[in-house]
Amino acid sequence: MIRGILLICLLMLPEALQAQTVRVSSGDHAGFSRLLLHFDAGGDWEFGKVSGGYEFRPSSRVGSYELGSVFDLISRDRIAQVSDRGDGRLFLKVDCDCHGDAFDLRGGQVVLDIKDGPAPNPASAFERTLAQLPGSDEPLPAIPAPPPRPPHIGASAAAAVIADRAGLPLLSPRGPGPLEGWSIHGGPQPPLFVQPQTAAPSDEPMPASDPPAQDTLIPSPRIAEAESALLAQISRAAAQGLLEANLDELERDVNLATTPVSRRTVEIPAAPPEKPKGLLPPEEIQAHLSVETAVDRAAAADMGAGANTDDGRPCLDPKYFDIAAWGGPGEPSGDDLGLYRGRILGEFDIANGEGVTRLARHYLYMTFGAEAKALIGRHSDDVVRGDLLTIMADVMDTGQSEHAEMLVDQMACAGPTALWAVLAQPRLSATQTINTEGIALSFSALPLHLRRHLGPGLAEKFLDIGEISKAENIRNAIARGGDAPTGRAEALSARIDLETGDPKAAGDRLEAVIQADDEALGPALLRRIELALSNGEAPSPEQIGLLESLAFERRSSPDAAPFLAAAARAHAMASDFSAAFGRIAEFGHVPGVEPAAVDDLTGEVLLRLGDNAAADTFLKLALPRLDFATGLAAAERHRIAERFLDLGFPAPARRLLGASAEMPTAGDRVLFAKAAVLEEHPEIAIGYLAGLESEDALRTRAEALERAGDYAGALRAYGALGDVGAESSVAWRGGLWEELSQIADGPMQEAARLMAHMDDPPSTNELAPLARAGALVDQSRFARTLITDLLRTIEPPPPAEEL
Repeated sequence: MIRGILLICLLMLPEALQAQTVRVSSGDHAGFSRLLLHFDAGGDWEFGKVSGGYEFRPSSRVGSYELGSVFDLISRDRIAQVSDRGDGRLFLKVDCDCHGDAFDLRGGQVVLDIKDGPAPNPASAFERTLAQLPGSDEPLPAIPAPPPRPPHIGASAAAAVIADRAGLPLLSPRGPGPLEGWSIHGGPQPPLFVQPQTAAPSDEPMPASDPPAQDTLIPSPRIAEAESALLAQISRAAAQGLLEANLDELERDVNLATTPVSRRTVEIPAAPPEKPKGLLPPEEIQAHLSVETAVDRAAAADMGAGANTDDGRPCLDPKYFDIAAWGGPGEPSGDDLGLYRGRILGEFDIANGEGVTRLARHYLYMTFGAEAKALIGRHSDDVVRGDLLTIMADVMDTGQSEHAEMLVDQMACAGPTALWAVLAQPRLSATQTINTEGIALSFSALPLHLRRHLGPGLAEKFLDIGEISKAENIRNAIARGGDAPTGRAEALSARIDLETGDPKAAGDRLEAVIQADDEALGPALLRRIELALSNGEAPSPEQIGLLESLAFERRSSPDAAPFLAAAARAHAMASDFSAAFGRIAEFGHVPGVEPAAVDDLTGEVLLRLGDNAAADTFLKLALPRLDFATGLAAAERHRIAERFLDLGFPAPARRLLGASAEMPTAGDRVLFAKAAVLEEHPEIAIGYLAGLESEDALRTRAEALERAGDYAGALRAYGALGDVGAESSVAWRGGLWEELSQIADGPMQEAARLMAHMDDPPSTNELAPLARAGALVDQSRFARTLITDLLRTIEPPPPAEEL
C-alpha cells in the first residue's frame, strides 16, 4: 500500500514541477477592458461563458494566478471580479451588456478582452457556454425532489452504476439508454446495459440475504468499453455547446453521487460480475466506434482537403465560396427569385435553414449584397456560414469588407478561397503571401456578370502593389465573352495604360468613359483630372463643372469628398483661387473628412497661389490666411515669404520666417536679409549674410552694399557674380567712371570716358575766338550724339506689377 502511494506521488511529481504562477496585468481602453496572462510558453486553452461571467481554462498546468494588481489600472464597470478557481481556471465576473474575446500573443501570452455591447458574431466561440467541470464552483440549477424508484430496480444496482462511473452521474440506470435527458444531433441510442430477464418484477419485499436476479443490473463489459469512448465524445460535444443536460431526469444519480454512503440503504456486491468471454479488447472497440459532433464536421470541412495557411491554420473549404453554382446559366434576370423565396419556410412556417442559405447565396450570385445581408441578419441562426456570406455581401456593395481581417491568412489557400479573401481586403501588400495563379484561374471561371462586377476592383488592388501582369490577366478575363467593354473595364484599361507609360491612350479612354456617362463616370472623371494636374494642365471648365455636379449629388455623404478635393485643385490650376478656397471650405464639412486632410489641401492651393496668382489676388487671399501659413513646413513658408518680398512686403514675410523657434538656416538668413534691405536696414542685411557665398546671398549682399552707399563694394560683389550689367549699373550710379570705362563697351564706354575727363576739358584758350567757339560746338554735338546712342542701347525696365 505504501509503495503504491509512493509510486503515485512520483508519477505526479513532474507535472507538479511544471506548474507555474501566472502574472495577470490589466488595462482599460475605449470600449473594452483587457487582461494579459503572462504564460511562459504557448499552449491550448478555451475561453467562454459560465454562470455569472466568463472563464479561461488552459490545457497546461497552472499553479496559481497573481491577481493582486488587476484592478490597479481598470475599473469594475466591465469586469466586476477576477478569481482563481484552481486547476488553471480563471473566472471573470461580468455584469454588463458585454461580450468576450481572446487571442494569443507571441511568447505564450494570452489576451482576454471584455468588450462593450453584444458580440458582432453571435456564433463566436467565446460566446458559447463552457461545459461544467466536476467539482466546479458554478451553481447548479435547482433540482426537484426525486421521483420514487421503480420497484424492479434495486438500490444495489444503482450503487453499482455510480461506483462504475467513479461518482459521476452521467447515466441513468433506467430507461431506454444512457443518453436519456440529453439533446444531441443523431438518432436513437441503443441501450448500453444488459438486464437479465429471469423473472417478472414483484412488489413483495425480499430478504436482503437473497436478492432477486432482476434486482441486479449487470453492465455488459464490451458495451462498457464503448460507453467510455462515447462519454469522452459526449464531453467534447458538451464543451462545443451541442448538448444540453436535463437534470430533472438525472436527479436520482446526482443524489446518489453526493449523498454519503453511510446514509444510503444500498447493498454493495461482494465482487464484480465475471467478465463474459469472447469480447474484443478495448482498443479494437475504440477503433470500430466513431462519434462526431456538428462542430467537428464543420471544422473538418473547413480544412480544405488538409491544406493549411502559412500560419498553420486550416484553409476554408472552397465550397463556401462557389458562387458560380449559386445561380442558373446565363445572365441573372431575377425570374427565379420567387422560387428561392418560396423555400425559406418549412413546416409550421419555421425558417428552413437550407432554403434561407440558398436564397442568401442566390442574392450574392445576382450581386445583391444589401439584400443578402438583411436576410442573414434576420435568420443568422439558420444560415450556413453566415459570417462568410456577410463578407461576400460587403464585397458586392463596397468592394471590400470591414471583417476582412478574418480572411487575411486565407489569401494563400485554394483558388476560390484566396479569391474572396483578396476581394475582401481594402488593400494588399507586396509582402503578403497570395495565391495569384489560383486567384486568376478562379476569377476566370466566374460567370460574365460577376467578372464584370468584381474584376475592376480586383485588378486595381493588384495594380496598387505593382502586379501589372495579373491586372492585365483580369482585364482580359473581363473582356472574354462580352460585347463592348463596360465603362469600368475601360477605366481599368486606362489605369493599366498609365502604369505601362502611355498617358495619351489613358486620357483618350477616360474621355470616352466620361462621354458615355455610365456608372464609371465618377471614378473616370477623378482619374482624368488627376492625369491633367500631374501633367501641369488645367482641366476644362466643363470637367470642373461636372466635378462640382457630382459632388453636389453626394452632398452630406463621405462620397462627396474626393470630388470636392479634385474641384479645388482644378480651380487652382486654372488660377481661379477664390473658387478653389470655396471648394476647400465645403470639403471641410463633409462627414468623415479629417482636419489634417483639409490642412493639406489648403497648403497645396496656397502654394500654387504664391507661385501663379497675380499680385492683387495673392495679397487678397494670402494675407487672411497668414496664420495658417505660419504652420506650414519650412520650405513651403519660404516660398510664400519670398513672394511677399518680391512684392515689397517685408512684414508678412518676416512673420512667416519668424514662425519657427529653431536656429535660422542659410535660406532663412538670406530671406531675413532681403526683408532688412526693403526695410532700409542694409547694415542688418549685411550681418545676416556674413559667411554666406551662395549666388542669392552674394546678390543680396550687393544690393545691401549699394543701399548703404558702398558702390565700390557692390561693384566687387556683382563682379564675383559675373553680372556685367549689374556692374555697369552700379558703377554708373556710383560715378565710378574709370571702372565703367573698363567694363563697359560701346556708347556707355565712350560716355564713361567723356565723364572721366569732364574735369579736364581740352584747352581752347590758344585758339582764336571763332575757332574756340567751333570746337565747343563740335564737342557739344559729340556729347549729344553719344547720349542719344546711349539711350538707344539701354532697355527700359519691365513695368512694375500692378497692385
